[in-house]
Amino acid sequence: MELFKRLKLFEDLFGDDISTDSLTYTLLRDRYDKTFLNPLKAKSQFPGNIKEMSVDGNEVRIKFENISLSLFFLEDTIVKVVWQECRIDTLLNRIEHCREPIEAFKDGNSYRIRLAKQDLELVIESDGTLKFYFRDKLVRTDFPPELAGNASKSVARLRTSSAIYGLGEKALGLNQRGTRSLLWNHDANGLYGPGDDPLYLNIPVYIDIQATEGYFIFYNNPSRAVFDLCSTERDIVNVSFEGLGLEYYIGFGNLAEIMKKYSSISGKPLLPPKWSLGFHQSRYSYMDQAEIEKVAEGFKKNDLPISAIHMDIDYMDGYRIFTTNKGTFPDLQGLSRSLMDDNIRLVSIIDPGVKIDVNYDIYQEVISRNLTVRVPDGGPLNAPVWAGMSVFPDFSNAETRKWWGGKYTYYLDNGISGFWHDMNEPAAFTLWGDNTLPDTAELSAGKHAYVHNLYGLLMDQAGYEGLISLRKEERPFILSRSGWAGVQKFAFVWTGDSASTWAEMHSSISTIINLGLSGIPFVGTDIGGFSGSPSDELFLRWFQMGSFFPFFRVHSAKGTRMREPWLFGETYLQIIRKFLKLRYQLIPFYYTLAYESHITGSPIVRPVLWEDPQYDPSVDSVFLIGDSIFIAPVLTQNQKNSVINFPEGMWYSLWDKSLHSSIEKLDITLDEIPAFIKAGSILPTEINNEIIMEVYFADICRGTLYIDDGSMNQKYLIYHFSCYKKDGKTELSVSIDDHGYPGLKVLKFKFHGVKLNSTETEGTKILKGKNILEMPGSISKAIFH
Repeated sequence: MELFKRLKLFEDLFGDDISTDSLTYTLLRDRYDKTFLNPLKAKSQFPGNIKEMSVDGNEVRIKFENISLSLFFLEDTIVKVVWQECRIDTLLNRIEHCREPIEAFKDGNSYRIRLAKQDLELVIESDGTLKFYFRDKLVRTDFPPELAGNASKSVARLRTSSAIYGLGEKALGLNQRGTRSLLWNHDANGLYGPGDDPLYLNIPVYIDIQATEGYFIFYNNPSRAVFDLCSTERDIVNVSFEGLGLEYYIGFGNLAEIMKKYSSISGKPLLPPKWSLGFHQSRYSYMDQAEIEKVAEGFKKNDLPISAIHMDIDYMDGYRIFTTNKGTFPDLQGLSRSLMDDNIRLVSIIDPGVKIDVNYDIYQEVISRNLTVRVPDGGPLNAPVWAGMSVFPDFSNAETRKWWGGKYTYYLDNGISGFWHDMNEPAAFTLWGDNTLPDTAELSAGKHAYVHNLYGLLMDQAGYEGLISLRKEERPFILSRSGWAGVQKFAFVWTGDSASTWAEMHSSISTIINLGLSGIPFVGTDIGGFSGSPSDELFLRWFQMGSFFPFFRVHSAKGTRMREPWLFGETYLQIIRKFLKLRYQLIPFYYTLAYESHITGSPIVRPVLWEDPQYDPSVDSVFLIGDSIFIAPVLTQNQKNSVINFPEGMWYSLWDKSLHSSIEKLDITLDEIPAFIKAGSILPTEINNEIIMEVYFADICRGTLYIDDGSMNQKYLIYHFSCYKKDGKTELSVSIDDHGYPGLKVLKFKFHGVKLNSTETEGTKILKGKNILEMPGSISKAIFH
């Protein structure tokens, strides 16, 4: 019965041809996997008893009866543990060995390895149990692993009261302790909500944190995996991989140190083009050029700032990638040019599937050059997607990536500014089972079962490197639905086809925080949810919350209500305008955070635990932007008040500048959500094309401003601001890291929480009635009352 329902759904959505193709492909997929999957299971092995240990510099080799173990002690308190090497390129960075000599000695039946300066000690027991001590505390115990061929199972004991974050895109709550999930990139078939698993982007990394100390553990293994995080047994983690061995990294510190160390392995986030931090409007689909022009005119007419409009698949000629439907988009280049006159960019969607059409040049090339994923018995794999039966580029092949990257010339020549990679799990239309390619499909790097989770990452790499080679001065903008560890080097990410419900809006906070703690800082949601028609109130509350996420986009499915702001009535339009303009005022702040992420790997959206180690690690209804902005979004219908548990310290209301702390019950109005700035923050803003530093006064204040030329060459300048009270006066200091970019001629500081009366420093002045201190950019210090 379920099969007939799905077949009817496919016929309604795609027509008879696609539904027939989907049935044919699903049967073929099952036949290939049944025929070519190796049914023989390898015999399980455990290490056995320890035989000997040897030390070579900062590598320790331990030989057991059945298995050997290699330990590599790397920079910054990172240990690489190799029971069985992962023999596939996952694009990780190479980390230098630690320069500190290690102490290795036998202690009874165990061996101890110590790095005193790094406060790290590792005990290797006779059966292969590993005990990790950090700052004299036992933080993790890894029991002897079970290896069966290339498959592995590992078990570890965690601290009783620690919290667990990470694993990429999950809808299982903020603190993932007590969950069991599958790590396998999966198209959610157009709709998901809280508790659904797996989703589009899975990463085998998690953070175990308790107050100020913890560690990350990253498994260098993209094969299908199950992570049981203490759901079966208290404090016990069970991790199993279907292939590619057992190799992992573990690094210690507080949350900021952990993210810096993890990103040194997986890669630092890209530095995005500044415009990408503005607002994006999208729809599946704006059906023709005239509709996009009408949308752009609506934003202009209603005084709504916007940076980009996205084109979904209907702009293509029969869903053929690297083409345009000339009937509905007769002048794509002219459209791009006219939008750019109003500082609006066009972003086009690109799927990996290449339509099978002998008259289609992209298909001819990918086939003639043998660049596709192949079936086990040799020919190109055919599977149905939007374009009908298609072939799939083998992105694990460097030649394929170079060929694919060169094709972006088509879009660049038509004025396209950004690229939206969709369906890159990779997804295929099936009537039952997993909606992807067969496990036994062949890629250059190996079977699809092992390369699947890398497919989106490698597609993003191909696009990014192609764009860099084609436009060497411009920073690429790529938005990707799928990926793996390191996707942050190439792309932004959004959370996919979420349901239009209050519950999913709430759940998205946890999803975004955990993506950030998996190394991906540039992330957002489909505001209002993709699947469904949100009420006016739900859309508004989601928009208000989403205006603080790094990637800020409205997107929705066919058949749902349109989401252009003016369609919600004048009252809602005014509020949406208020939040749009607030976002653009905060662009210098977000751009500075983007640079910080680029250098340190820190997320932009953070759990409150990041700043307040005593905060409940499971609270999933609030979040921080950087370390300065605290957001408590409205997450229920008709909410009139909210009890807010503030992080440590004093917090200014973003709206009326009143001070708050501890636990307070506050009234809620339709036109605002609870948003606060930490006392002592200096936030860079832009108002009327002028940079103004907003000082939220405390005894000590600090802030940073990053500005640059916007190019890949990156001439830039960093301002560091601080002010503090001294002998009844306040001293403001400015220092500059100059990297070839001209500084500001005038610096303006608007103060909140204190009234400016006079200044002692020559050349500075106080703008009466505005509470602004103005000083020449050449002055490094000002004293005022």
